[in-house]
Amino acid sequence: MFKNITTYLLLSIVTQFYSQDKTGSQLLNTQKKAESYLEKLQENYTEGNYKLHKIYSDSLYNISKKNNLKALQVKAMVNQAISLNMQTKYVEGIALYKEALTIAKTILESKQAETVVLVNLGNIYNNVELYEKSIETMKKILKQAAYTKKPNLIKMAALNGLSISYSALNKEKESLLYAEQVKKIGEKTGNESIVLTSLNHISSSYYKLGEYEKSVETANKATKYKAFEKNTRVKAWIFVNLGVANLKLEHYNKAEEYLKQALNIASEKNIEEIEMICYENLTIIYQKQNKTTAYLSAEKKYNESRISFLKNQKKAITEELKAEIEAKEKTISAQEDTEALLSEQQKTTLWFSVFCMIGLGGLFWIYIKKNDEKNAVKETKEQIEEVKVTSEKYKNSSLSKEDRSSYKQEILKEIEEEKIYLNHNLTQANFAKKLSLSSHHLSEVFSFEFDKNFYQLINSYRIKEAKEILQLSTSKDYKILAVAYDSGFKSKTTFNRVFKEQTGYTPSEYRKKLIN
Repeated sequence: MFKNITTYLLLSIVTQFYSQDKTGSQLLNTQKKAESYLEKLQENYTEGNYKLHKIYSDSLYNISKKNNLKALQVKAMVNQAISLNMQTKYVEGIALYKEALTIAKTILESKQAETVVLVNLGNIYNNVELYEKSIETMKKILKQAAYTKKPNLIKMAALNGLSISYSALNKEKESLLYAEQVKKIGEKTGNESIVLTSLNHISSSYYKLGEYEKSVETANKATKYKAFEKNTRVKAWIFVNLGVANLKLEHYNKAEEYLKQALNIASEKNIEEIEMICYENLTIIYQKQNKTTAYLSAEKKYNESRISFLKNQKKAITEELKAEIEAKEKTISAQEDTEALLSEQQKTTLWFSVFCMIGLGGLFWIYIKKNDEKNAVKETKEQIEEVKVTSEKYKNSSLSKEDRSSYKQEILKEIEEEKIYLNHNLTQANFAKKLSLSSHHLSEVFSFEFDKNFYQLINSYRIKEAKEILQLSTSKDYKILAVAYDSGFKSKTTFNRVFKEQTGYTPSEYRKKLIN
């Protein structure tokens, strides 16, 4: 009730404010009111009150747009996009950032607005596994940091983004280096929130390097800071680190406790990615402890959250790749236009030369020159056409054909010889890590070399395995759930759905068909 009353009062204030006449004094009050909304939304974000953060972001956007306060409008849009990102609505978030970036570039007095948008855009690229784009964006930010009002804050944000990108690309040494730089600047400036963020990433890197004790030690250090209780989002991630590291150390009770604390925060604040990670690791804990009911419940929730997360992530990557393709097509079109323009200029120059040479009696020289130029133009056109064809065929590609072919062989070896598809916890991310590839590049290899995505190919091998099990004379006593697990599936529901999609029968129908 209190939240509803607060929301109503806030919206009433905004409505009442808009109805006033805009005198010079009132315009000044408008600026102050907008700035107060900015303070409030920042305060609510830090405290983890994301609903009020969204309300103040929308209010700031409305008042700043109506009164042409561009710098504040950009900040409002950035915060609106942050709200979308927390709900894994990445496509809408990226679109909003790009719109904000267009407005920011019209603010001539400083690079501040543009840089703030770029920082957030770089972060969302990390969320959708476009790590190379994030690195490119963050390095651009580092160059612009000196021209902003708060260079240290901007620099820390960019270094933090680079730490995340390099960690995702399995370059943990580089990731640690950037995280340590963030920590030093945070300590120097007395910014505890930044120190907490850096400790979170350092703990995560130690975990990925297999140094679980160090991961726990670093995360525990973070809990000693006063800002730990205030910064809800980072607090949740630190609990995640403590949970997964203790799981690796086989401290199952501790791991469960920390993951449940992280899950409570994520559920309350609607942080979908953290919910997914918590449920994934809780399924492992419950399986280790033989808690069947808890395991099945956690697995169901993990699958639901993962489907939602991957759906939003895939949508964002697709939209971003489409934008890249359109940009490349525009570049090719511009090159063609330039070629046509140059051809016209060459013709004019050629005719001028002909008349001059006629006057000088150099007809023979003109003939040779004309043929040489024609050959050059023809050769240039052929080269451009070849580039165009190649660009059209591989305009999505960031790996060479040879690279993709090589990775294809590695993938087939892992699948057919190592039977990695039998691993219940196999994901695109950990498979990519095993091959020392980014998930984005792995998707590219699957698309070009197999004409399937990761799960389509893996599931095809799992179904093949399941069919072989069902054909065994001893399998008549197997429960369908056992067949599902033995062929690599984590749930009977998924197994039934995929089996029917690929064979036209449910597993039970298929077995009856074999018996008859």
